[in-house]
Amino acid sequence: MRFYVYFMFMWLLSACQSSLQEHAFNPDSKMQEKQVNVEYSNRNSAIQLAGYPIQFYLQHQRIPKLIKDVYKGNINPNEESACYEYMDSLFSSDKETQAFYFLTMTKTMALADGAYAEVLSLAAKDYVVKRTGDFLHYFNHETLLTEYDLDQWSANVCMELSLDDDYEQNLNQLIHQMKSNALNCDSSSKKVLDKFIYLLQHYQP
Repeated sequence: MRFYVYFMFMWLLSACQSSLQEHAFNPDSKMQEKQVNVEYSNRNSAIQLAGYPIQFYLQHQRIPKLIKDVYKGNINPNEESACYEYMDSLFSSDKETQAFYFLTMTKTMALADGAYAEVLSLAAKDYVVKRTGDFLHYFNHETLLTEYDLDQWSANVCMELSLDDDYEQNLNQLIHQMKSNALNCDSSSKKVLDKFIYLLQHYQP
């Protein structure tokens, strides 16, 4: 009987010690968790667009909440007609916000459909002609913009040009205008232009 009581006592003592160890404060674990959070924060702060962190734009008072929600993926622009009204923001003269509009509109191109796709393609065609320098600058310097994004721009421009019967002539005119606008651009921007022209000339609907 004494052996049984002694055995039960030792078993309960072992169980309590194990439980205390599981719930004990582990400074190493807390330090690792804090380090992960700091690294995540640093990654976010390292994401730059036109010299500003993305959070700068998401908190900017002159950028409508609708555009911020489109950027964050909270709104599908194909289903929100109010997005059409902000297409003109691509041509904004506001140096602080124009890059964010450009990035946001670019990221919607792949999934654009219906009426939104039509408005977007028209804006894209007008932009590469009227804002050639800005267009080349963004794709030359902004790391958030990819080769895939450049391809999407070429596809949207070509889709707009294809609405006219004389597609080849309109394409050649657009290329000529872009080259003329880029005469004073640096050599790296001109390389972006060459790549974009190649995509335009080899577009397959």
